[in-house]
Amino acid sequence: MNANVEDLAVAGPYVALTLAGAIVRATVIPERYKGALALALLLVCALAGVAVARSAGLELEGGRCRAQTNDGSRCRLKRDAGADLCHVHKRTHEVELHESAIVEKSETVPVGENENQS
Repeated sequence: MNANVEDLAVAGPYVALTLAGAIVRATVIPERYKGALALALLLVCALAGVAVARSAGLELEGGRCRAQTNDGSRCRLKRDAGADLCHVHKRTHEVELHESAIVEKSETVPVGENENQS
């Protein structure tokens, strides 16, 4: 992933909060509407940040563990964002990924993989 996109994903919420505050203070509207305006600006900025992060391939939340259980089914436990395995399978030395998890993983772009692509 491009370092600029990572920086934007980290700094974006702070910049959005600062800009939203400045816009609300400088806006000439009745005081009773300024809270709603601030909330709307923050919501728009948050949604834009999520869209940028997803388009850059950042995994924002965990999902289902990608390990295959002994009976051949996929593990039902949760995993953290960026991890393949749940807390149980992380401690297991030999883990096979379930076939549906391999397809799911191949559809996502891991962080740092598209840096060299032009």
